[in-house]
Amino acid sequence: MGKKARNKKQRKEAEQRSSTSIKQKVLASPNFWLNLATCFLLIICTASVYWQVVDHDFLNFDDGQHITENAEVQSGLTLHGLRWAFTTTHTTNWHPLTWLSHMLDCELYGMSSGGHHVTNLLFHLLNTVLLFLLLKRLTSAHWCSACVAMLFAIHPLHVESVAWVSERKDVMSTFFWMLTIWFYADFVTHKKKSKYLLALTTFTLGLMSKPMLVTLPFVLLLLDYWPLNRIAFENAKQPVSELRITVKRLVLEKLPFFVLTIISALITVLIGDVQTVQDFTIWGRIGNALVSYTAYLSDMFWPHPLIIFRPHPGELPLWQPLLALLLLTAITLFVLRHGRRHRFLPVGWFLYLGVLVPVIGLVQVGIQARADRYTYVPLIGIAIIVVWGIAYLSRNWKSRQKPLMVAGVMVTLLLMTCTYKQVGYMKNSMTVFEHTVKYAPNAHYAHNNLALAYKNAGDFDRAIEHFSEAIRIKPDKFEAYNNRGVAYFGKQEYDKAVADYQEVLARFPDHVEARNNLGNVFQIKGKLDQAIKQYRRALAVSPNHHEVNNNIGSVYFSKRDFKRAIEHFTRAVNANPFYLAARTNLARVYGEMGDIEMAIKHFQLALELEPNNPATHDWLGISYAFVGQKEKAIAHYKIALSINPDMQATQQRLQQLIQ
Repeated sequence: MGKKARNKKQRKEAEQRSSTSIKQKVLASPNFWLNLATCFLLIICTASVYWQVVDHDFLNFDDGQHITENAEVQSGLTLHGLRWAFTTTHTTNWHPLTWLSHMLDCELYGMSSGGHHVTNLLFHLLNTVLLFLLLKRLTSAHWCSACVAMLFAIHPLHVESVAWVSERKDVMSTFFWMLTIWFYADFVTHKKKSKYLLALTTFTLGLMSKPMLVTLPFVLLLLDYWPLNRIAFENAKQPVSELRITVKRLVLEKLPFFVLTIISALITVLIGDVQTVQDFTIWGRIGNALVSYTAYLSDMFWPHPLIIFRPHPGELPLWQPLLALLLLTAITLFVLRHGRRHRFLPVGWFLYLGVLVPVIGLVQVGIQARADRYTYVPLIGIAIIVVWGIAYLSRNWKSRQKPLMVAGVMVTLLLMTCTYKQVGYMKNSMTVFEHTVKYAPNAHYAHNNLALAYKNAGDFDRAIEHFSEAIRIKPDKFEAYNNRGVAYFGKQEYDKAVADYQEVLARFPDHVEARNNLGNVFQIKGKLDQAIKQYRRALAVSPNHHEVNNNIGSVYFSKRDFKRAIEHFTRAVNANPFYLAARTNLARVYGEMGDIEMAIKHFQLALELEPNNPATHDWLGISYAFVGQKEKAIAHYKIALSINPDMQATQQRLQQLIQ
C-alpha cells in the first residue's frame, strides 16, 4: 500500500473514531436525554387532544374548494396537476406547495378524510418539537423553551389550524418558518454561505405554502436583537454611528428575503379576494384591526367562545377602537421602556404585532373580522413574554420550583381540556356551525353552511329554517336563495323552489347553479324542452360545468338522443373525472346502444371511484350477463347483494343465472 493510500485510510479511520466519540458523548449527555424526554412529553400531550381528528369529516367551509370539489387535487400528483398548482388562482392565496401536499394526500389516502387530518397533525407535532428545540438552542433556557412550546402545542386558539384540513397552509408554512430560523441561526453561528442559502430556500418554500410568511425577514431582525444579541443598545462601547452601521448591515444582509417578500405580497394582492373600500371603509378596517389585536390577546388568556367564522362588523362604535388603541399604546410604551433590560419583551411584543399585520384586516381579504387560525404563529410572541416574564419575576423566590411546576401542570391540563372540547366541535360541518350560530346568531354565512349540512343529511325542514335565517340577516346574499330552493326541491315543493331560483336569476341571469337547478325542476316535471333551454343557458356561461353537462345529458338520454347524451356525459367526466353520476350515465348510454365493451369499461371506472356502490355492481352484472360472461355476472350480483340485501331485482337476476 502506498503512502498516499495509507494516509487516506488513516484519515478515514480518524474521522470514524471522531464521529463515534461525538455520538457517544451526545448519548451520554444528560442534556440529550432531557431534550428527548421533553420532546416526547410535548408529542404525547399534543397527540392526546388532537388524535380524535382521525374520525373527523371534511367541512363544507373551504374544504370543497381545496379538496372535495377540486378535481385537480383529487387526481393526485400528476404533471398537469403540478402545472395547475403553480399557475392557479383558484383561491385567494398563491400556495403551490400546499396544493401539492393536498394532492399527495389524495394519492395516499384517497378521499378518506382521516388521513388528510393526520397530515395536519403531523405538521403540528413537528412544529411543536422544532419550536422547543429552536428556543432551547437560541436561549439555553430549557424549561422556558418547553413551556412556550407547550402553550403553542395545546392552546385552543390553534385548533382551527390543526383540525381543519383547509388550513394545511398554516401548519405547513410554519414548518418552513421554523426551519428558516434554524438555518439562519446556523448562518449567524458558522458564517457559512450554505446555511444562508438553506435559510433562503426554506423561506421560499414557506411563501409557497402561505404568503403570511412575508413578515419573517422582520422577525429575523428581532432575533438579531434577542436572543442572538447582534445589536447592542445599552452599555455599548461603539458610538451611535457605528451602531447604525451595524443595523444597516443586518438589514442589507436580509435584502434577498425582503425581495421575496415583496414578490409574494404583489402576487397575493393581484389574485386575492381583496375587498373594496365600498365594502369596508378604511376607518372600518383600522377600527376592526385595533379591536382584533386586543381580542386575540383576550382570547389567549380566556379562550371562550372560539368560533370558526366572525362576520366583519363594518363601522364599530368609536369607543371600541379608541379603547383598544389606548391599551395597545400602553403596552407598547411599557415594552419600549423596559425592553433594553429585558430583551424578550420587545421581541415577543413586536413579533405578535408584526406577524399579524398581513391578516389584521388593513388589507381586507374575505369578509371575516378576525380568525383564530391567524394566531398560529403570532401568539408565540405573547407566550415568550408570559413565560420569560414569570421566570424573571420569580427569580428571587425561595423554593419556587414546586409551586411553578404545580401551576404549570394545572394550566396544561386546563388547556388540554379546553382544546380537546374545541377539537370536538370541528368534527363535521353540522357540529362546527351549530357551535358558531350559538355564539354568533347574526352570522349569515354560518347559518347558510349549517343549513347546507342539514340539507346534505336529508333534514330539509331544518335546512330551510337556517337558509331563511341567512336570508333574513343578509337579504342581498342570493346564494342562500339558491340553496333554499335546493332544499325545497328535496321536499318536492317545486313551486317554492322555482320562486327561489327565479329570485336569484332576476338579479343574476348568468347564475349557473340557479339556472341548472331550475332546469332540474323542469326535468322532474317532464318538461324536457324547457329543461334543455335552462341547461343550455347555463352552459353558455360555463361550457364545462360537470353537473350541468350531466343533467342535460340525462335529458337527451331519456329522449333517446344517445349521440348528444354521450357528448355531454363525456364533457362531464372530462371536467371532473371523479364525478360518479356522469361516469355511470355514460356507461348506461353505451349499454343502451349495445356497445357492451364500452359500458363495462366505464362501469369499472365508476367502481374505482366508489368500490362499494351496489348499483354499479348490479349494472356490471347485467352487462356481463348480456355478453355471456356468467361467472363475472354472478360475482358482481353477489357483491351488490352483500352491500344491499334488499335489492330484489338483483336477487331475481342472480337466481335466474344460477338456475
